[in-house]
Amino acid sequence: MIIMPEQYQLEEDSRLIEKIVNHEVAVKIFDWIKSEHLDEIYNTVYDSSFLRLNDTVAPALMQQLRRACELFGLEEVPPVYVLRDFDDTISIGGISTPFLIIADRYLEMLERERPELLLGVLAAQVGAIQAGHHRGLILSWLLSSVASQLPIPGFILGALDGLINDWKRCRLFTCDRAMYLAVRDYPLALRGILAGTVPTDILDNMALGTKKDAYQAQVRTFMENGALDGLINMANSFLSDTSWLPPRCHALEEFANSQRRVSNGC
Repeated sequence: MIIMPEQYQLEEDSRLIEKIVNHEVAVKIFDWIKSEHLDEIYNTVYDSSFLRLNDTVAPALMQQLRRACELFGLEEVPPVYVLRDFDDTISIGGISTPFLIIADRYLEMLERERPELLLGVLAAQVGAIQAGHHRGLILSWLLSSVASQLPIPGFILGALDGLINDWKRCRLFTCDRAMYLAVRDYPLALRGILAGTVPTDILDNMALGTKKDAYQAQVRTFMENGALDGLINMANSFLSDTSWLPPRCHALEEFANSQRRVSNGC
């Protein structure tokens, strides 16, 4: 059975991404992209400049990517490009035709992990594509990189930029849920969240998702300290457009528990 966005997409993510792509400024930007044929140019640049993975050079990744697409009902398997010195671990590029971008060091790390973790990481991205994240991400890139070239005054772009920042702080919760639904393994999904951020040898000793998991105790302390949490989240909202790890791990635990209750008929 295909996993649908309504099964994993955070309500706030759904609300904001719909508001973003239907924003009058976003509509003008997408019309400009189409009129200038930037979609074809953007994809051609990647296809001609970076290594595109295939079954010969990355058979395990391609196998798990096809599996993720089947699980989430994505009919066309997106291209995957590997980049050296990529600032992120894995992300989505493209405009109307999304593709994946993965850092070479992150790919090397994933290839040493269990196949299920690779499936989960890719499922998070495929689920995000099905939830429309690629459209929000390309708008974010345009506003941060080529805003001066857009046929729209800068002061008008500011309102859309604020919406996108709010969305980016919640979108990863959707990705985490998609990962969990793909692997149905809470400790493994936790590892997927932390992989690429925490060194592998430390991850191996963290006993994630078990009674010996010291990090989860730290997360609960963080979440239970309401005053500190509020101050940190306020600072986070001003200084960052990404989600902090403790709230993501806490939210994943709650989501996993809710899925278990559904499975048990509770």
